[in-house]
Amino acid sequence: MKLPLARIAEVLAASGEFDPNALAQGYSIDSRTIRPGELFFAVKGENFDGHDFVERALGSGIAAIVRKDQLGRYQNKTSLIAVEDTLSALQRLATAVRRLWAKPLVGITGSAGKTTTKEAIAHLRRALEAGVRVDQAGYDLVRALGATGDRVAAVGDLRNVRPARADDATRWAALGQLGNQLQEPDLAEMFCRQALAARPDFAPAHAQLGLSFNMRSRWADAARELEEAIRLDPRDANAHIELAIADASMGRQPDARLHIQQALQLEPASERAQRLQRAFK
Repeated sequence: MKLPLARIAEVLAASGEFDPNALAQGYSIDSRTIRPGELFFAVKGENFDGHDFVERALGSGIAAIVRKDQLGRYQNKTSLIAVEDTLSALQRLATAVRRLWAKPLVGITGSAGKTTTKEAIAHLRRALEAGVRVDQAGYDLVRALGATGDRVAAVGDLRNVRPARADDATRWAALGQLGNQLQEPDLAEMFCRQALAARPDFAPAHAQLGLSFNMRSRWADAARELEEAIRLDPRDANAHIELAIADASMGRQPDARLHIQQALQLEPASERAQRLQRAFK
């Protein structure tokens, strides 16, 4: 929060030589990273004392908060704001800013997963403020977590995402696809069956269910679902590829080659289909 130095001095019961109308653009305790317009707090730590770096900080910062008993070490006292204790002053200002902000605050604690949880909450908040449906925000969150490699968090959130309507086959199938992408075929199967319960002729759900069976080497089950997916949507190249894998695994090489050829006719640039074609020769 940006505050004028006069307001900050009032909150801290501080004194000094500074421009009362100058606006603090931010706050820092590290002279190496302080940015123009920020207010520097000379906090003493275990290894360093911020008072040793006040001059450097003032090269970029707008002013510095120092202890009253340290004022004598500086020849130029312009832009110095004196307090009894700099750490207490920083804490007091943080409390005041929190009170002035007056918005909901979410506290996150724990030994592991704090950052992921923070990002998840922020993602959902932004989505909801933008008017995105709760279930769509959940899908986007799972995708985002999966994209960052945080599979554990993504799977955990996927277990809690549900479409707003039980008959929303499209969204159930989308959850099935996410389950397969996250290498969770059991979850994928559960979601796909929900999609098919809502709409038995929904080709994408049959295709994703077939993929989940392939991932568990349930070749006959996979072939049955993938054949149905292709019957409903003959132009699904990925379904042809997955069916080729199931057929080949059951020793049906001619059928496998046929489906690879069909996949390549639909998507000539498919590297996966090209690799399988070479493997089946």
